[in-house]
Amino acid sequence: INKEYIYNDIAQLKIKTRQLDSAYFYNKKAYGFAKNFKDQRCIANVERTFGELFLKQNKKDSADFYFKKSIQTSLDATIYDTALIGLGSLIESNSKGTETVNYYFKKGQEIIKQHNVNPSFQKLFYEQSLTKFQSLNDKNLVLSTQAKLLEIEKEKGIRRSIFAAESSI
Repeated sequence: INKEYIYNDIAQLKIKTRQLDSAYFYNKKAYGFAKNFKDQRCIANVERTFGELFLKQNKKDSADFYFKKSIQTSLDATIYDTALIGLGSLIESNSKGTETVNYYFKKGQEIIKQHNVNPSFQKLFYEQSLTKFQSLNDKNLVLSTQAKLLEIEKEKGIRRSIFAAESSI
């Protein structure tokens, strides 16, 4: 694992423990390394981490800026799983209302339909969305999102069964 990933992971841990000054320090280091190595996936991850950091500091405009920057970095580099998680972060952090949340949700669904996104990232996106839909009391979106999560879990179970069957041959 390269330094940029290690520093980004430390920053994320610092955010979880509410050591926000330290989180900024480590994430800034990660950003510098990621940019030097031109590691687009890590750049997008670090930008999303900045978004999470600013969200914890109640700096919603800065958080949205970095979430959107992360999405754009991901899309420019055709890294759709991190773009999807960035959209999930925008959904979670959104305070502008249902219309904006629906816009980001539809964008995420488009990415899932158009590209081969790892089911684990799909699950995380739907979990992020579900939390927001529950807070908005949107029963239709809650039910459809729960159905998507069940579908992903069912598909994972089928893949595990196939893998187990192939392994025993």
